[in-house]
Amino acid sequence: MFGLFIFQMTLKNFYNSGAWKNTANAYKKSRHYICEMCQNQRVTYAATRGKKSKLIVHHKIPITEANFMDKNISQNSSNLQLLCIHCHNAVHSENISTVKGVKFDMNGQLVPEDP
Repeated sequence: MFGLFIFQMTLKNFYNSGAWKNTANAYKKSRHYICEMCQNQRVTYAATRGKKSKLIVHHKIPITEANFMDKNISQNSSNLQLLCIHCHNAVHSENISTVKGVKFDMNGQLVPEDP
C-alpha cells in the first residue's frame, strides 16, 4: 500500500524525539544548568581542566519500553532530575557513593549508610 507509513516508537526514538529534547532543554533551563545533587561542585574540577561537563536529565522512575509513552513518567518534571555526568554515573553505579558513610537513595539523594 502506497502512502501507508507505520511509525513504531521505541525507547531510542523517544530519546531522539523533539518532544523529549524540548522537555529536557526546558528542564535544564528551569534548573539553571546546575546539578541537583552536587550543585556543580563535581563539575568544577573538569571545568578547570578545560573540559565541558555534560548535564543529563535523569528519570527518577526509570524509563522502560513499557512506560516511556506515559507522559506522566517520561516527561513530567516531578520525575526528572538534572545531574552532572559524575552524579549520573554514581546514581547508575548500583547506588555506590564515592564518599564513605553515605549512599544514594532511590531518588538519587545522598543518605547515611546503614551500619
